Amino acid sequence: RTPTDTCRRDVEHVHDRELSLALANLVRDAGGISYDELTTRVARLYGWTRRGPDISTRLHTLIAGLLASGSLTGSEHNLTAPTKWPESPQ
Repeated sequence: RTPTDTCRRDVEHVHDRELSLALANLVRDAGGISYDELTTRVARLYGWTRRGPDISTRLHTLIAGLLASGSLTGSEHNLTAPTKWPESPQ
């Protein structure tokens, strides 16, 4: 599902936790995904037609936090979910 114009939210209206969960769940569901594909899919999920600097910076920061916390593993070429999830993704 994608949002309609009547319920569309700008990136600054989406909580970090919600975006982090979307990122982590997309990686888990894909089984492995590139950084670029992940950010494209998350943008599409929220109905954002392009990834401007505000969206790109926000997603980059959240992905870096997920990698640092162990909620995601890998590199920008192949992000994966750990076999055992940490207590609480950022």
